[in-house]
Amino acid sequence: MIVIASPHMDDEVLGCASFLGAGDDPGPVTIIYTTRSHPEFGVQVRAENDELARRTGADMRWPDGRGEEAINDLDRVGQAPLISAFEAILNELRPTTVLVVAPSYNQDHRAVYDAMLTACRPHDRNWFVPRVLAYEEPETHGTLRKPAPFRATYYRYLDVAAKLDLYHVYASQVRAHRSDDHIRAMAAWRGMESGMAAAEAFEVLRWVE
Repeated sequence: MIVIASPHMDDEVLGCASFLGAGDDPGPVTIIYTTRSHPEFGVQVRAENDELARRTGADMRWPDGRGEEAINDLDRVGQAPLISAFEAILNELRPTTVLVVAPSYNQDHRAVYDAMLTACRPHDRNWFVPRVLAYEEPETHGTLRKPAPFRATYYRYLDVAAKLDLYHVYASQVRAHRSDDHIRAMAAWRGMESGMAAAEAFEVLRWVE
């Protein structure tokens, strides 16, 4: 079981498309969305998310477990509700791998990263996740990203055309700063590093065999 922690509806595609049908089949995937993503788009982005679920077969979850509510304004609510929500879902699903967005200038990304790392800590009452990886996306490499750089230590083959197809499911979220050209460039860069035509890169935070 793979769990992807996606702060917004679209982060999962930008960083983990190789786990969602644009790479080798990883097995069952559950995506945890933290915020009610992009509220200005309302019904549209939820319809786009429904289409992504149809295409990928991934299970979709929210912190309240019902798929209706989310934890918004993460910078104001604090870490405790988010950590508790992640712990509950991990204890229920017992995944072998968790993918969490790398910290960036985006405050929601930082909040989700910090909370998931706490939820994945070794603890006698919580499920121990053997493999924890951080994923990157264009925002990860913004010039305002501090303090530590993303270190690519694990790579997966990527079908770039399939990733772009999934990205454009979120038509309301396509932006110039994460354009098709940027996505292709990142895929080629990581492919060059890993000896593949194209790849997605991840940073290994924990890997236990």
